[in-house]
Amino acid sequence: MPIRLGHFADGLFVVKARDDNVDILGAKLVAVDGRPVEGLLVELRNFIGGADTLFANHVPRLLVSPELLNAAGLGDNPAMSRLRLRLADGTEVERTLSGGKPEAPPRKNYWPVRDLSPIPIATNDDGWPHVLSRWRVPAYLSRPDQAYWHEIPAGSGFLYMQLNRIKNAWPEPLATYLDGVLGEIKTKGVKDVVVDLRFNRSGNYVLAADFTRRLARTVPEDGRIFILSGTNTYAAGIAMLARLKYFAGARGLQIGGPPGDRGQFWADGGRTVLPNSKIPVRYATAFHDWEKGCGLSDIGHCFLFNYAYGVAPGSLDPQVEAPLTFADYLAARDPAMEEVQRRIAMP
Repeated sequence: MPIRLGHFADGLFVVKARDDNVDILGAKLVAVDGRPVEGLLVELRNFIGGADTLFANHVPRLLVSPELLNAAGLGDNPAMSRLRLRLADGTEVERTLSGGKPEAPPRKNYWPVRDLSPIPIATNDDGWPHVLSRWRVPAYLSRPDQAYWHEIPAGSGFLYMQLNRIKNAWPEPLATYLDGVLGEIKTKGVKDVVVDLRFNRSGNYVLAADFTRRLARTVPEDGRIFILSGTNTYAAGIAMLARLKYFAGARGLQIGGPPGDRGQFWADGGRTVLPNSKIPVRYATAFHDWEKGCGLSDIGHCFLFNYAYGVAPGSLDPQVEAPLTFADYLAARDPAMEEVQRRIAMP
């Protein structure tokens, strides 16, 4: 369909639209083919394994495919869907949208959360109108395709860093970049550090394992380490979350939402193509336990590096929840960072 959805604490809303559908930007999805969204989510849950938070990540892409909904017995027509939408003024409208065919091959590893940012994709600027202005974007949505970056807001005394991928990227290797961050903490009067992992869903956590330990030693004794997490904190992002939380100890505080997978999960596999259908699938061969750590009984299936780098921080749920509503999003607010700044300002 020529729309894209965002999944917020208070429902699913249209964040991108094209063709003649810009008038429904910001509308809340109420029903599809007469079926209430709440019931659709219950039925679709049967098709996605894993944690509920992982399912929440996939929902926006499932509901914009008439063909998929029809195949699941949840849509009336594989070529189009009839949507009921609630506009900002409370009125409800119906719109029938066709599925159509993609104009280009789908992006590799497309993740629906990328649609939340109005910043065009550098390699594929599709020009879809967005509900947000690209000129008024909160920091957490400002550089979605940059693997790592940071800033020290003027007069703040804290360093904010966003780690979106745990991999080497331009313009410098990750280890070099992280060494530089630690150096700035020492030389630029930084007291508190914010590590934003909310969009970190992949990579090789070993590349940043040393940083998670050194950060706790570098931050001043009266400083704090705030770790921002959410349902798009996944795989290597979960490993980073666990190690940061473990080494920060009492000086650490996790804010946001639970990560996108359980503390125990399988990863580190590869891809193959099924011989008859030619459908590509991903398989996982290594077990991870980032809550309790891998024990001797796990030898043989636990990821080998976890015996050197694994930690047992306990629960990976946030100590402070900071849900994002659509109203917050539309106002370019960041409740998690607002909570951080509130705590930094406390005497």
